[in-house]
Amino acid sequence: MNTSKAFATLSICLLIGMFAISAHADEFTLGLSSQRITLTGEAGGTLDMALGSCGATSCTLTGTAPTTDGEIATWSFVTTLGSDLPDFGPNSGAGMFPLRATDGTTSLFTFTDLVDGDSSVVNIPVTYVAWIDGSSNLQFEITTPLSSAVDIIKLQNESMVVGGLGLTCSGLLVGEACSLANVALNPGSTASAGTFTGATVPESPTFTLLSLALIGLILHRSRILAMSQLG
Repeated sequence: MNTSKAFATLSICLLIGMFAISAHADEFTLGLSSQRITLTGEAGGTLDMALGSCGATSCTLTGTAPTTDGEIATWSFVTTLGSDLPDFGPNSGAGMFPLRATDGTTSLFTFTDLVDGDSSVVNIPVTYVAWIDGSSNLQFEITTPLSSAVDIIKLQNESMVVGGLGLTCSGLLVGEACSLANVALNPGSTASAGTFTGATVPESPTFTLLSLALIGLILHRSRILAMSQLG
């Protein structure tokens, strides 16, 4: 096989591979988390947030993601901590607890997907916005550099079993409902749950941009080889 034919064959293979990679949806859909997110009431009606399992320097929340091709997909939020956990509140009066401190306010979101046996990893920085007492689920608001909109991650509600990381509260007075508002008014009390399946995070455009750049390079190279064969 001559050089131009060999390169043309390679070009077709690469194009097929790159279109398969770039044909992702425009967001990642999260499944259930393996750890709980815990909010603890603090003095002044504020809430400390532990996003997953926390050590001295970071908190990690992990989980799996549903796929349509039967492959394995996982995700994680890793929050680097400063001197304390991220702080939210006090209650704005509408059940919203906005981000209060600048300490530990961002996470690195990582999505790992297996496509035909090859691992594809995307990292996206996430900025915290607020916690909201939703009508049926607690809601965690975030933003990313990939979207101007605020994205919402919901937590499982009280009707879900504890084994499935459903919402539970501790340290509240007898008869008090399990809610962020009540936890914030009782220092030391907690609200804790896992993620609600179906939450989404915007997808990185990196794959698409890389595909377009490489396609242009391949077509340009093919044209040069064709011209050299004519010469």
